[in-house]
Amino acid sequence: MDLNDRPLPYKIRPCPISEVIVELRFETIAPADAVFGMLYEEFKDDFPDLERQPVLQVPELLREADPNLRYLPEYKLNARDRVLMVGRHAVALASTGVYPGWSVFSTVAREMISRVEGVGLVKHVTRFGLRYINSFKLDILRHSSLSIRCSDIDLTTKSSQIQLTAQISAA
Repeated sequence: MDLNDRPLPYKIRPCPISEVIVELRFETIAPADAVFGMLYEEFKDDFPDLERQPVLQVPELLREADPNLRYLPEYKLNARDRVLMVGRHAVALASTGVYPGWSVFSTVAREMISRVEGVGLVKHVTRFGLRYINSFKLDILRHSSLSIRCSDIDLTTKSSQIQLTAQISAA
C-alpha cells in the first residue's frame, strides 16, 4: 500500500497539540482605544479573569507605528479552558489544556468571530490566522520521512523547532 492511499488518522494518541490559536486582525470603525472596552463588554461573562499585558507600558504612538507591537494583545481574558487575547487591531482565541478537537474548537472560534462582528467595530479584516502548536516527547523527525539538511549538516539529528507558514490568497 502506498503512503498516499492510507487514511489519515482521526486522532493521535497521545495528542501532540499543546495549543491552538485563531486570530482575527482588523481595521476598526471605532477609536482604537475603545476596542477593548467594546469587546470586554461582550465577553466579560465568558472570560471572568482579566490580565493587563506588558505591552501597555509602551507608549501608544510606538505601539501603533511598530508592526511588531501593533497586533500584540493588550489584555488577556481567561476562562477555564481558553483565553481571549484583545488588542487595538486584533483579537485571538486560544484553547488551553487538553485540545478539544476541531469540531469543538471550530464551533467556539466561529462563535467568537460572529460575536466580534456583532459588536460592530470591525471595518474590514486584514488577516485571519490559525496556528497549531504541537509538542512531541519523542524525536518525531526520526520517525518520519522528513529530511532537513543545510550544506552537509543533517538538521534532523539536532534539537529542532520547525515553523511552517502557508500563505493562501483569494483568487
